[in-house]
Amino acid sequence: MKDFIYALDKWQPVIRSAEDIDRLFAGEFPGKRHLWLAVRNLLKYCAVHGWSKADIKQLLEVMPPIPKTNPDNRVPREHEMLDLLRALRKAKIKYQAFYNLILDSAVRPAHAVEILANFNLDRLEELGIGIYKYHITIERRGNIPYICFIS
Repeated sequence: MKDFIYALDKWQPVIRSAEDIDRLFAGEFPGKRHLWLAVRNLLKYCAVHGWSKADIKQLLEVMPPIPKTNPDNRVPREHEMLDLLRALRKAKIKYQAFYNLILDSAVRPAHAVEILANFNLDRLEELGIGIYKYHITIERRGNIPYICFIS
């Protein structure tokens, strides 16, 4: 929310027509994603608070596609993964648990650290054949995992 307010304060968009939207998003510049999200949410707010829904819909339709964040396109090679797994056999148990949690459930590394730091056996549920389900209670905005699997 703070990012949206900052973006609106910084660019102070004046939007009366589709041409204003085009002018606002012309070219590449830092913060374009935050501005895009801020304008979209501002238009949705206006639609809810009595502005002409037809005009708002038209403005939302002419907005350019959302700029992508920096995607992680690096895919490790098979031998790199095998080397990492071999090295983990000799690592301390806390590192083994950390990487195992990430590989088993695809949780974010930051979440894995928090899960392991606050581990509670009462939230662990055995599913059989050496697989466990762990109920997570991380309170954050964004993508929050509610369960993870541990082998």
